[in-house]
Amino acid sequence: MNFLQQLRLGFRSLLLHKLRSALAVLGILIGVTAVIWLVALGEGVSYQAQQQIKNLGATSIIVRSIKPTEELTAQLPANSGLAFLAALAVLAVLMPMIRDEAGLACVTVASITSLLSLSLPMNLGLLLSICIGLVAAVLVHYYGAQRQQGAEEKRS
Repeated sequence: MNFLQQLRLGFRSLLLHKLRSALAVLGILIGVTAVIWLVALGEGVSYQAQQQIKNLGATSIIVRSIKPTEELTAQLPANSGLAFLAALAVLAVLMPMIRDEAGLACVTVASITSLLSLSLPMNLGLLLSICIGLVAAVLVHYYGAQRQQGAEEKRS
């Protein structure tokens, strides 16, 4: 089974299961919209706070922090911030995909990539990790199908 046949099979499956495909698209749209909305909300709140500080007329601001408890610091890696939590969120979202080898490959590769790409700006690491994870799943599925077809040909 070559790549074009698998692509046709995928499209045929999408057309055969229209409701499931539509619900999957709807879920993806809601998820992406929620992420965009939350990022925009965070940026808006940050901008508003900066404007309020600017309107105070102060040129110097002293910020004091309270040392976090040991219990809290033990739970998070050092210098990770919210990027680490976002990477964990990707892992949590992808966990239900583990149903076969391709799903396991997707989750594993996406999780490792998201942790390795924490330093990329504007959460590009999350987008990169999801894309690389999906490519890994497609490759595992493709080569698994080829391996299965080769095993069936040897039996014949």
